[in-house]
Amino acid sequence: MAHARKLVAPSSESVGVVLLIDDDPEVRELHSLQLMLSGYVVFEASDGVEALAILRRVRPHLILLDLQMPHMDGYVFLERLRGRPERSDVPVCVMSANPINEPIHADAYLQKPFLEQSLLDVVERFRRSG
Repeated sequence: MAHARKLVAPSSESVGVVLLIDDDPEVRELHSLQLMLSGYVVFEASDGVEALAILRRVRPHLILLDLQMPHMDGYVFLERLRGRPERSDVPVCVMSANPINEPIHADAYLQKPFLEQSLLDVVERFRRSG
């Protein structure tokens, strides 16, 4: 089982907290680095099980969620998240290489692959609205 990592940007003040959930360690590393360099605090999880454990102690301003993962995929994670009153209002941005053909309870969607600026734009949009 992979471990969630807390990565903190070297800046003096972070501008927000993001939970990044993706089973691909290279994708997590790339997106975490992009966000950290922009001043965000990033928590990482490799699947929905790890993410739910992190959410017991952290309240992010946004969750970035891959749909295709082992142990607990993004669809099941979303269902469980929305069933938790204390975290059900946290916005979720789904990141997927596949088109979504069924309704999901997400607040935003990024089609993989996407530009770094697209990721930063959506994260900033939810930081400002929170």
